[in-house]
Amino acid sequence: MSFDQENQSESGESNAEPRTGVTRPSLGLSELVLQLWRAKWLMLLVFLPIFLVGLFVASQMPKKYTAYSRVQVSLGREYVYEPLVGDAGKGAALESEAVVRAEIEKTYSPVIPRRVLAKIGLGKIYPELAEKAAQATTDEERIKARAAALKGLQANFVAGAAPGSPVIRINFTHKDPDVAAEVTDAFVDEYLAYRINLLSDDVFNSVSRQRSEFEGQLSKAEKEIRAFLITNRISDFEAERIALGDRHAAISNELFQVEASKREAEARLSVLQQQLANMPEEVELYVDTTGDEQLLNLQIEREQLLGRYRADSQPVREIETRISNLRQLLQSSEGGVRRRGQNPAHVDLNSRVAIQSAELDAMRSRALELTSQLGKVEKRQVMLIDLLPEYQKLVRDQAVLESSVKNLAEREQTRRAERELNAASTSVTVLERAFPPTEGKSMKMIAALASLVFAGFTALMVGLGYTLTRKGLATRASAERTLGLPVIGQVPKHKLQRA
Repeated sequence: MSFDQENQSESGESNAEPRTGVTRPSLGLSELVLQLWRAKWLMLLVFLPIFLVGLFVASQMPKKYTAYSRVQVSLGREYVYEPLVGDAGKGAALESEAVVRAEIEKTYSPVIPRRVLAKIGLGKIYPELAEKAAQATTDEERIKARAAALKGLQANFVAGAAPGSPVIRINFTHKDPDVAAEVTDAFVDEYLAYRINLLSDDVFNSVSRQRSEFEGQLSKAEKEIRAFLITNRISDFEAERIALGDRHAAISNELFQVEASKREAEARLSVLQQQLANMPEEVELYVDTTGDEQLLNLQIEREQLLGRYRADSQPVREIETRISNLRQLLQSSEGGVRRRGQNPAHVDLNSRVAIQSAELDAMRSRALELTSQLGKVEKRQVMLIDLLPEYQKLVRDQAVLESSVKNLAEREQTRRAERELNAASTSVTVLERAFPPTEGKSMKMIAALASLVFAGFTALMVGLGYTLTRKGLATRASAERTLGLPVIGQVPKHKLQRA
């Protein structure tokens, strides 16, 4: 029964003042329950379709099987720090739990589902998606089908470990138990292959990449040195610098010797010139002493004539005249006929002066040439001294790069050997392979319960909405709370409507 009209007391028995402007009834818990009961058919009308649809959906859900595999993780060389250069921090290792977490993160790599899908095939794991991809007319549809398959693989894959445990549990859920076991084993195999490639190739490729970069820088440094030498016309900087030093010493020694010889020659020439100036150019070559012999012969001839002629005879007088003249001649020429000519000593000394002058001129020319050569050598040495800092910088850079390339090449060989060892032995051991599960799990009951809860909640919300939007007063207590007046009677709604 509902109260659609309330009578107010006229006798003044109640001192309560009436409330004005009330548009909503004031409901207590009992009134609310009563109103919901009155809206039961409406809530049932909402509940049944939702619940039936949920049951239908739950009945269509397939049973799924989960296959399990377990692997054990131990601390390997890949988790021990090995610096690329030097030994700082060498041997530092991660904690066991950190290693397990790192390995779990590797299992979730998006690379592994792609490899698993490529290994087993889309048609075996998800036949409906394979059929959809086969019927697709565009590449975009085929890509979407493959993306859906990868998403399904990632969604149904789970890997985890208990706290403090080195064992990782890997499982995959599928509606086919055989496919679930096969995919789980494929995940394990691809994970092992992926981690080996990741742990070994990452460091190896890093070292190889750095070596290639340093080799490029080394080649650039060598080209810079080559261009530097060509620009300055140097074949070998150090060899030329040493050769210039030796050449400078040799030319300096030779120049000192030439200067000493030149001063000696100048002194010798000065002495010879002084001697030449004091020496006569002409001398008496010889004295003709045959006059005495002629005089003796004439005297003998006179004695012979005196034996035949008289003393006053003409032949005797003539011979005496000849004797007298010859005697006078001999007396006037100091004992003979003298001949004058060039002084041989003067000629010899003059020749020596000419030779010494020629030698001196040659020494002076040689000294000038040596001085010129020494200047060129010193100029070249100054140029090399100016270029030395730049050349040393280029050589230092080249030496550092050569050392780095050598160290990285050795480290690369070490990493290559480690990669081969990692391929042969790993720190992750498969404890248990996956087997096809015999018992599956169905979501039918959970889905049915979920649909029941959802349908009940929806119906309750509809009932509450209906109850709270009504303006009628459900009970006497509700009317008194709402109007603030006492209720002294009630009239059924159908009688009120007839009245």
